[in-house]
Amino acid sequence: MYQHQAKRQQAYFDLKTDPGGITDIEFITQYLVLLYCTDIVELLCWSDNVRIFIMLAECAVMPTEEAEQLIQIYTKMRDTLHHLSLQALPSKVLVS
Repeated sequence: MYQHQAKRQQAYFDLKTDPGGITDIEFITQYLVLLYCTDIVELLCWSDNVRIFIMLAECAVMPTEEAEQLIQIYTKMRDTLHHLSLQALPSKVLVS
């Protein structure tokens, strides 16, 4: 997938597709649900990433601090992505 997105510009970070972006966080979430759902069926209750991270912490799949950090990072990137989209701007932000 990264090779397909090989048009990266070093000065910019694509919130959606660059390594560490939203897509990576969503894949991590899906992977953990698939890995643990046969033993922890509660993980199948929600489809949104934030509530899934909360459940992963509550079920001791990951430390609470880690889940909270992922939620904070994910929601900040998602909110920024939505603001850019509403302005018809690309999903890239300048790397500082």
